[in-house]
Amino acid sequence: MADNGTVGRVHTMMCPKHAPEIPPGTPEMRAWDGVQSGSPAEEYLKSARGGLDPVRADSFHYQQALSLQDGIINEIIGAGLGHVLKLGAKLLGAAKGIAKPVVAPKPTAGATKPVNSVVVAKLRQKISPEEHRAWLEKNGYRNVDDHVKSANSAKPVELVQFNKGDEISMYVRDGGTPGSYGTSSGTSPSSLAIDGTGRHLEVYVVDTPFKAIQSTAGPFPTGVYPGVGGPGGGVQYQLPSVWQHSVSKVPGS
Repeated sequence: MADNGTVGRVHTMMCPKHAPEIPPGTPEMRAWDGVQSGSPAEEYLKSARGGLDPVRADSFHYQQALSLQDGIINEIIGAGLGHVLKLGAKLLGAAKGIAKPVVAPKPTAGATKPVNSVVVAKLRQKISPEEHRAWLEKNGYRNVDDHVKSANSAKPVELVQFNKGDEISMYVRDGGTPGSYGTSSGTSPSSLAIDGTGRHLEVYVVDTPFKAIQSTAGPFPTGVYPGVGGPGGGVQYQLPSVWQHSVSKVPGS
């Protein structure tokens, strides 16, 4: 290799062997001053310490080459490790952000505190007069039209579900058996369009859930049926045919 017009031996870091001699008569050979130059390291050692013998020189160049390889590898590893560490730091920061606990907002002045309770509402489904009539027929009611008219048509008529533990009140004829109309606690006989004379109140608790028709009792003329008639206005339940098998009577009622 030419260096300022001077070519001697070619030195490499990985294979420190002498380059082949340049034949005489070539331009390169004519430009050579006859001085064989070594590598910078050899020249330094030659001037400072008197040079190296071939064995020690080969060992020196070999170690120098290893140092160069190690340096390159360390640079690559160092750069890669730096990127890995940076990436790890970013991922760690992101993980901390994801895992950051959610802080509940402070309640504002005058705000209502939440109540840790669950309110279970009854199933309510509004039904049409036709659906009302079909349900009554299915559950064995006779004179269905009269039972449909017993509900105030200006008020909602709904299919509701009674769940276990719900209570139903009923005004039962003295000496008679429970009927098919129930009501809520505290409702008077007249608000159910019936005569309370000769009746007593019984209360039942639901054991097995069932569905019934809830409506507002409409006014019903007296004299059509014995003990029936009044202004109405109270809550009434038209109970299914299986209701007596799904309840227990409250003792003392």
